[in-house]
Amino acid sequence: MKFLSTSTFRPLALWGLLLVTVTAAPTSQVLKDFRADTTSSKPTTSNSQAFRLFTLVLHDVQELKSETCKHNVNCLEEEKAMLNNLNLPKIKIEDGCFYGGYNWETCHLKIITGLLKFQIYLQYMQNKLQSDSENEKAEKIYTSVKSLSLFMKAKVSNTEQTVFPSPTANATLLEELESQNETQKLLIVQIVLCSLEEFLQNSLRPIRKAGSDLDLDI
Repeated sequence: MKFLSTSTFRPLALWGLLLVTVTAAPTSQVLKDFRADTTSSKPTTSNSQAFRLFTLVLHDVQELKSETCKHNVNCLEEEKAMLNNLNLPKIKIEDGCFYGGYNWETCHLKIITGLLKFQIYLQYMQNKLQSDSENEKAEKIYTSVKSLSLFMKAKVSNTEQTVFPSPTANATLLEELESQNETQKLLIVQIVLCSLEEFLQNSLRPIRKAGSDLDLDI
């Protein structure tokens, strides 16, 4: 596919300098953890405000992702190929969010940083979709992710540890994204939704586990 060629992706080659380069956690473990969290009947899950907020946004992301994929029968295959070319925020095992080496302070900062970095991509997505309904959902997700980042930042004792994206880097990235053709833009939207879905899924278990640290009504 032309979109995956080296020459076509030259404008996107600098993305790795702007975003976190990561190695995804084992897919089977991620899905196992997510299913356990979303199907558990324990009060800690249902009573966690943060968990509920993240779950609601995740549902919106999954719904919009499904709708955008209807326009492209090869959507999922193309997403898998593209994920090797884009460096969107992901949670690594060493970020302290998984069972092995769990560290809420480290994980908390990683979640905030990721949510902040996703915002430039969600801003880019505005009015890029193929129906008013899809554009409204994209706007809702953008607003919700901003709210999530503010919610999580409010629970950090030392805000100086939070890494904020550079406005200059964001402006450069947005310019590079806008330079793509229409077909590429739609596929980028699908990739962003796919990556955000995974990021939110990987955030659910540590958020639930850290309920008391978040000072929530667990």
